[in-house]
Amino acid sequence: MRLRLERPLVIFDVETTGTHPQVDRVVQIGVIKLHPNGQRTEWETLINPGGPIPPEVTAIHGVSDEMVADAPTFREVAPRLAGGLMGCDLGGYNVAFDIRFLRAEFNRVGGYSVLDGSKVVDAFRIFRVKEPRDLSAALKFYCDKDHIRKHSAIADAQATVDVLLAQLERYPDLPDNVEELHRIFFEKPADGHLDEDGKLAWRHREATINFGKHATVPLRKVDRSYLQWMVNKGEFSETVKRIVRSALEGNYPRSD
Repeated sequence: MRLRLERPLVIFDVETTGTHPQVDRVVQIGVIKLHPNGQRTEWETLINPGGPIPPEVTAIHGVSDEMVADAPTFREVAPRLAGGLMGCDLGGYNVAFDIRFLRAEFNRVGGYSVLDGSKVVDAFRIFRVKEPRDLSAALKFYCDKDHIRKHSAIADAQATVDVLLAQLERYPDLPDNVEELHRIFFEKPADGHLDEDGKLAWRHREATINFGKHATVPLRKVDRSYLQWMVNKGEFSETVKRIVRSALEGNYPRSD
C-alpha cells in the first residue's frame, strides 16, 4: 500500500433517511480502518433512526423500516463508534456529506468530539482533480483530440459538436432527438426531486420544501405567506411556481 500513515485512517460511509443532517438520521454505517502497520479492520451496522424511512429513500439505498426495526439506535452504537474513531483521520467518497451527518448524530447524543482535529482524505476530490471533466478532457476522451484553441469561442463550439456526436455514437441507448435529450439530461429532476433545481422533494410520498428553514416540511403544512413569497420570487423556476400555485389552491402533488 503506497499510503504512509502516522495515525489510523478510517474510511466510512453512511446511509440516511434523507439529505438534511438536522432532521434526517443515519440508518447504516460502514467503517474500514487502515492501520499504520498495514492491518485492516472492518465494521458495519444498521441503525434504528427512531422514525420511518421515506420509501423514496429506501428505493435508493435499500434500507427499509423492517430491516432497522431491531437495530440499535445511534445512541447505543455511539460509544463503540467514538472509540473506534478516537485518534484517527477520516476518509470517504464525497465524505463531507457523511461527516456532517456523523457530527449531527454525535451532537444529538452529546459528549463526543472525536471528529474534531481529524485530517480528511476525500477520494472524490482527488478524482475530480486528477480526472478533470472540462471540455478539453471530454474531447480527448471521446474523440482522442487535443483541444488546441481552448477558450476560443468557435473552437470550443466545434469541440462541443465533436463531443456530442461522439457521445451519441458511443452510447447507443441515448435518444437520437433533441426533445428526449432535453427531457432526460436537462429538464428531468434528480431522483426524489419534483423540479430540476431540487427546491421541492418527495418525502413519505408528500411534496416537501427542500431548502432553508422549512426543509423537509410538507407543502400542506407550510404557511401560505411563505408559499406566496415563493410564487412571487424570481429565483424559483416555473416548475416550482406552478406546483406552489397549485398548493395554494389546495391541490398537493402525491408520489405514487
